Amino acid sequence: MFSYKIDENACIECENQKLNYKEIHHFVADLQAVLPKSRQPIALYLNRNEYLVMSMIALVYLNIPYVILSKNDPSDRIKYILEDCNVQLIITQGKNNKLPNIPIIDIDLLQHNTLNDIKMEPHRDDDTIYILYTSGSTGDPKGVEISYSNINAFIEGFCERIPLTSKSRILCHTSSTFDIFFVETLLALQKGLAVIIADDSTYKNAKKLQKIIVDKEIDVLQITPSKLHFLLEYSPQNTVLANLKILMIGGEVFPQNLLKFLKDKTHASIYNLYGPTETTIWATIGDLTNQSTVNLGTPILNAQIFVLNKQEIPVVNEVGEIFITGQIVGKGYLHNPSLTNEKFRVIDLPSIGLVRGFKTGDYGRINLDGNLEYLYRIDNQIKLNGQRLELEDIESNMISMENISKCAVVYIQQDSGDSIVGFFVGQATPSAIRSFLQSKIPDFMIPSQLIQVDELPYTDNFKIDRKRLIENYQHQLFSNQVRTFANSKIDTDKRIIDIISLIGGLVISDDDIQNKDLVSLGINSIQFIKIIVEIEDIFDIRFDDEYLEYRKFENLRAFINYVNRKCEKE
Repeated sequence: MFSYKIDENACIECENQKLNYKEIHHFVADLQAVLPKSRQPIALYLNRNEYLVMSMIALVYLNIPYVILSKNDPSDRIKYILEDCNVQLIITQGKNNKLPNIPIIDIDLLQHNTLNDIKMEPHRDDDTIYILYTSGSTGDPKGVEISYSNINAFIEGFCERIPLTSKSRILCHTSSTFDIFFVETLLALQKGLAVIIADDSTYKNAKKLQKIIVDKEIDVLQITPSKLHFLLEYSPQNTVLANLKILMIGGEVFPQNLLKFLKDKTHASIYNLYGPTETTIWATIGDLTNQSTVNLGTPILNAQIFVLNKQEIPVVNEVGEIFITGQIVGKGYLHNPSLTNEKFRVIDLPSIGLVRGFKTGDYGRINLDGNLEYLYRIDNQIKLNGQRLELEDIESNMISMENISKCAVVYIQQDSGDSIVGFFVGQATPSAIRSFLQSKIPDFMIPSQLIQVDELPYTDNFKIDRKRLIENYQHQLFSNQVRTFANSKIDTDKRIIDIISLIGGLVISDDDIQNKDLVSLGINSIQFIKIIVEIEDIFDIRFDDEYLEYRKFENLRAFINYVNRKCEKE
């Protein structure tokens, strides 16, 4: 039996709001008073604020599974998720045009009643606590079911290795549909931490994030390597690291040079964390504070890690597929027994017997010192800026468009930021493809470059040869060649366009300048910050806070005009 309850020392801070234990429970009681008694899932369609977190608490107390929806997702994806998990109700705030005809509770209309009491319904170990949707190879997302038993096992194992205390202050800045959001919210509150929420205007804004980390004296930070680079770009004195005591890095490969940099610049304990959504957030933790090389560490309590060879026999110091077992292994994929049976396997391990676990699709090895090392993916599933996606998911949506007969999507890793590139055969235009994909998949999954080709190359086994595809079209892809923008005689507009082209790996036409914004050009949030840092350095200007959001500019011309105005003033 798992019983979740927040600690009396816990509090939530968001913008100018600060809520203590009693105030959190007042809202929870008011919301519970209008919730149905059915255990059918309830969806949360809310901004990043205290109401989202408190709504999660209310549902967990009542043993009602929750599913968090992203407001950035297209309507079709939201509709699919709501239908797939048979949502009975949506908790939201204000008017929302994307939502289908499903009953809602608008928290703006909640009535406070001092007579409302907190309700705590008992949970069975196998009851579902949440459903989290990840990218799927069919083009539709797949729902991962996590139970109370899974969460209890994870919290016990995680907190044994990471010393969280009730005096700590953790920043909640990851996407609410990212599984590690749970660590920054419900887990932190259970342990009595102060949870400081970066709202929608802040969590993707490097300048504001840096300010909140410093001003709010954040000492616990969980972050992907990409986002940490993103923050450090805007913190030349490394002030974001000054107050940290615990720095948890995960969600992507931890670069060796980043470890070296952090060891020189921070006194914080540095942890490397690894684990897929299907095994309840994090499965291994490596304490790298006093280490010179990166590894994934060892499994947490309630988890076991095996590396299996092709015969599915555990090996040590040999390369194989990482297989995770233990109480943290989730229930499976909602309404998808065939995929569940394929990925959640029962394997007869020598000297151990039958064990249920999750085949991660990651190749790695257990070194002689017992630490796990990640090497590469087996399939085409990747993590981009910490968000997991499958390249086939993008391909499935691209191929459903008229005027595309064939397509392939590849992942490009480069110093200026990793990106996705789409190749297609057909008469469609890149701008038309982007517009089509924006109605089908989240923005972070849309390729930053779309290249028309005559034919796709294939291997001898008649599979798309992605490696040769990159080699064949290298001249059209991003180049790392060094450019200088120091010549003041060069037209300012051209210098700005050159910076964007170089960092985004783009060829920008005159038509693009007038008719496309940065998103439709394929610029992601990480690249946007790099563009700003470069422009600020070259032109000796500073962007205003409200313009540090890449959706702020109607088109590229508006962006260029803004830079020109700043140059004239400064």
